[in-house]
Amino acid sequence: MCVVVAATFGLWQSQRRSSYAGYQNSLINLALEAAATVDPQLHSRIRRPEQLNDPDYVRAVEPLRRIRRAVPDIHYIYTLVRAGSEVHFVLDASDPNTRAPNGQLDQSGVWEIYHHLSPTLDAALGDGTDPGTPTASTEPFVDEWGTFMTGFAPLLDAAGRQIGVLGVDVDASRFVARQAASRQRAVLGLAPAGILVAIFGIIFYRVRRRGLADAHAAFERAAEARRTAEDLAEERRRLSAVIEGTNVGTWEWHATTRWISINDRVASLLGYQRSQLEPLTFARWRSLVHRDDYGDLKRAIGECLSNFDAVFVHEFRVRRADGEWLWILARGKVMQADARGKPALIAGIVMDVSARKALENALIKSAQLDRLTGLPNRTVFMDHLELTLRRVRERQQSGCAVLFFDFDRFKMVNDTLGHEAGDELLRQIGRRLQTALRLGDFCATDVESDLLSRFGGDEFLVLVNRLNGPEEAVRVAERLLNALAPSYNVLGHEIHSMASVGIVTSGQCDGGAEEFVRNADVAMYEAKRAGRGCSVVFSEAMHARLTRHLAIETSLRRAIGTSELYLEYQPVVDLETGQTRSMEVSLRWNHPTLGLIAPKEFIPIAEESGLLLAIGQWTLEEAIGNMVKWRNSRVSRAPDTISLNISRSGISLGDRLVEYVRSTLQSHGLPPSSLQFEVSEHEVARNPEAAGKLFRALHGLGVKLTMDEFGAGHCSLSVLRSHPFDTIKLDRSFLLDLHGSHSSLAVLGATLSLIRNLGLQSVAEGVEDSTQLAILQSLGCSCAQGPLFGTPLLASELCESRAPGPELV
Repeated sequence: MCVVVAATFGLWQSQRRSSYAGYQNSLINLALEAAATVDPQLHSRIRRPEQLNDPDYVRAVEPLRRIRRAVPDIHYIYTLVRAGSEVHFVLDASDPNTRAPNGQLDQSGVWEIYHHLSPTLDAALGDGTDPGTPTASTEPFVDEWGTFMTGFAPLLDAAGRQIGVLGVDVDASRFVARQAASRQRAVLGLAPAGILVAIFGIIFYRVRRRGLADAHAAFERAAEARRTAEDLAEERRRLSAVIEGTNVGTWEWHATTRWISINDRVASLLGYQRSQLEPLTFARWRSLVHRDDYGDLKRAIGECLSNFDAVFVHEFRVRRADGEWLWILARGKVMQADARGKPALIAGIVMDVSARKALENALIKSAQLDRLTGLPNRTVFMDHLELTLRRVRERQQSGCAVLFFDFDRFKMVNDTLGHEAGDELLRQIGRRLQTALRLGDFCATDVESDLLSRFGGDEFLVLVNRLNGPEEAVRVAERLLNALAPSYNVLGHEIHSMASVGIVTSGQCDGGAEEFVRNADVAMYEAKRAGRGCSVVFSEAMHARLTRHLAIETSLRRAIGTSELYLEYQPVVDLETGQTRSMEVSLRWNHPTLGLIAPKEFIPIAEESGLLLAIGQWTLEEAIGNMVKWRNSRVSRAPDTISLNISRSGISLGDRLVEYVRSTLQSHGLPPSSLQFEVSEHEVARNPEAAGKLFRALHGLGVKLTMDEFGAGHCSLSVLRSHPFDTIKLDRSFLLDLHGSHSSLAVLGATLSLIRNLGLQSVAEGVEDSTQLAILQSLGCSCAQGPLFGTPLLASELCESRAPGPELV
């Protein structure tokens, strides 16, 4: 395209130059003809403007005027005459439009000195030594008069010497117009060819560019292929080095020959020389794989072959040359396919994972077995029980039973001999139970055998399978209790420890494993209440009692501080004066749905659940507050003291109880002598040291103390001397059969005499009739309380007028 454009431009320039050359020749010829008609001698004499009017000059330029009239395109003709170093410019004076080059009209037609010579004029004028040559202007000149071109011819004198130059200015507008029209026609003529050339050029450019792009892409692909091949070779080299360095085995399975190629590491893992296994056929490889693993291995290979993108990963056992089984992990992938698209080569690696498998088995065993005894743990037991119950429901086996063992007084072993001794005792208990049940090592897959589990702490559970009835479960429990009866030698100490056993059978429970174990636990607590060291079979009545127990505990938490709990006051009457000496405070609970609940039922529950302390604090605050109200209101029947019971939990508080009593009395402004605490003989005997310390602190505070239920337990009489009691309250059993038993009267009299001799006050409980009252008075009893003196009163009832009690004799 560039060549075509250059050629076209060259032709146009050549045609233009030839056209201008022809026009210039015509101008030169016109100038030469005009110069031939001029008289050089006459023109050479013209030096001043007034000479232009000389008749000789007019006659001399007449030919030039005729030429100008003959050629209309001539605007004017002028001469340039050199005079020494000056050039005189002489115009045609007959032309009124003639102007000097500076634009000023010169009527004389002479421009005396011409200072501006163009290169064309200079060539025609010469340098004064060598004559000039005819020339013409190369380009049109445009001014306010139009477009002109000039031809120049030298003026020669008679001797042939140049004296000047004649110039002819010709109107070149038509020539320029013809040139412009010629160019337009040339452009119009060349336009189709140019367009066609451009189209072909573009097409050629695109084809060539596409060819170059394809060639470049092919080159890049070839280069990429070379790089890929080099990278693959390098990767293979590195992979081989890594495999050799990490000592990993490799294998290849060839589909056509069904041979398996292995490296030295695989042969070493199996305990062979590589030459002993090659060629390793598929049939021989199958003989090395564990029969339990071959089916899964075959399925894994089939999945890999059905999906070329899948990765083969499988763990299985292979027999070594020495007969041991080796766990290996094989990984592989289809690497090549044949012409039919079927796998031709599978390659991968082999790793020895026996150590990891052993660790996994150890972790699984650790997760299933109790670390202390080596018996199955709670999780395993619950899973097996759930499976057994499902088998029983589906009639795949006969009934089953769960025996819940809890060892009595095990905490005492830990507290006295230490936890190491307790752990050893638990291990020995587990071995005895395991031996008695004739159980071997635990097997997770054996779902039909009996199962012994340590459930936690000192609790052991036994799952008895293939049970025909509850009586059979009882016989198993008795056999196990007999096995546990002999003493244990623990760290040099002889220990006796029996267990309470709860039994539940599949015929007694339709629920799941959790409910089954819960019912066995309920039966175990019934065995503890029945005297320990025995077995009890679960019944629905036990569940009902447990449900009521839970309901009472839940409701009791909510009832503290509400009107459901209230206090009753039973008067303690002086048998000499008949006046109320004290009021024994009793806690009562009116449940909104269960009605009145006896203290003997909810107090033990409160003590077990840790609520007794909060209840005791509320009772103390309420009783002291009522005592202050009675005294401030001057109630006539207000007692001198109020008496509250101290439980086992209260005794365990020790100094904290003393501080609480002190702060409560101070906050209400009640003297300590107005408060009296009662503690049963049984609680004193349980922990005499703690009780004695507490009683001395309370007595030092000024609070009075009473031993309650005296004679009902096995308390030593020395307790009366070693503890600061103010009053001894006789158990109601002293009043039984007083009418017809001389011995009962003797015991009661001796007891009252002992109390008087110790300087203590005596109170008889449970007085029901006047005969008992008369006997107590005759024997010198200080005070009494019971139904004979009226029913217990509410705090508000003490302010009301009531009939007096029984008349004292």
